[in-house]
Amino acid sequence: MERQTHFPLKAVAAGFDKARERLETATTATDSEASFHSLFEALAWAGAIRDRIKGRHDVPPELKGLWFVRDLVLHQGADVVLRTVVVPGSELGRLVLGPSALGTPTQWGWQWPPRELLPEPESLQGSDEYDSCAAGQIVADTLTVISAYLEGVEAG
Repeated sequence: MERQTHFPLKAVAAGFDKARERLETATTATDSEASFHSLFEALAWAGAIRDRIKGRHDVPPELKGLWFVRDLVLHQGADVVLRTVVVPGSELGRLVLGPSALGTPTQWGWQWPPRELLPEPESLQGSDEYDSCAAGQIVADTLTVISAYLEGVEAG
């Protein structure tokens, strides 16, 4: 009986995408623990992807930057995101400043904070890429960039 010894990158990328989708779903809720769980998983997948492609493909700077926060989350249990307004709304009884039509719901998301707001890292590997490609960005946007990159690698 022949046995598969490694799953292809496509299977690893699918795991990352499923974790990314769970994070996007958890972002709409107010349960920060659920968001932490799905972010932990997405970053673990991102680390596995980085390890898998390193030496065979160019590792995009976003993926290198995620390595930096991955270490903080996986090894320290650090909270590495800030809840932020992605699209301001004006629900009755609550108004978020910014342009919005009356009655439209506020859309919340997670944002990567500047490095100085993160806990002290054990390693600075990927910190420059984090500063240039992730800090200040919406988490879902960064993860979407990684998914798009993986589609290109799989196609090529």
